[in-house]
Formats: sequence, C-alpha cells, structure tokens
Amino acid sequence: MAGAKKKKLTQAEVAGALARQLAAAERGEEAARKLARLVVDNARLAEPIRSNVCTLGICIDFEAPELKLSKLLEKVALQRPRHIEVFPLGIVVPDKWRVSVTYGLED
Repeated sequence: MAGAKKKKLTQAEVAGALARQLAAAERGEEAARKLARLVVDNARLAEPIRSNVCTLGICIDFEAPELKLSKLLEKVALQRPRHIEVFPLGIVVPDKWRVSVTYGLED
C-alpha cells in the first residue's frame, strides 16, 4: 500500500500482545513489558511482522530495508539476544531483509 501511513506502535499495545503469547510459556507481565520495549525500540529501524514462542524463548521477526539493516543488527546485538538470523527477501522484494531475533524469557 504505497503512501499508506502506518500506525505507530506503542509499548502498551505490544506488551499486551506479547503477554498473551507469553502466558502459554508461563511468563509474567514484566517479561512482556521488557520485550515490548525492545520491539518498539527496534521498530524505528524495521517493521515487526511476527512473534512466536519457541524453544529458545520468543522469536520476533522484523522486515528491514537494506539501508537500515546494519544499524538494526548493531542495535539488536547490544540487546544480547540468544540468536539472530538474517534472510534476504530476494526476488520478491530485493531491497528488504527479514531479521529473526530470539530473546530469552528470563524475568
């Protein structure tokens, strides 16, 4: 949707969505608030597109434009995630990358 203005993410909205997912992993609201702060902070560089509870914690996928990829990776590395994967979106969208970040669920 070219030209469509995206709604700005708020930490409260993200925390609520993450809290629902983390309830299945028996993690509290404090873990959801911490993760929400990281997601909203990263959303300045890349769009969060998906989150899933996984064996290592919670996986958050971002879609990053190529021009912001290195800044996003630097920022994510400082957040000390358990795992980072970077995938080119390739032929479909040649200038975008999917960055999958796995955060631990320690409170």
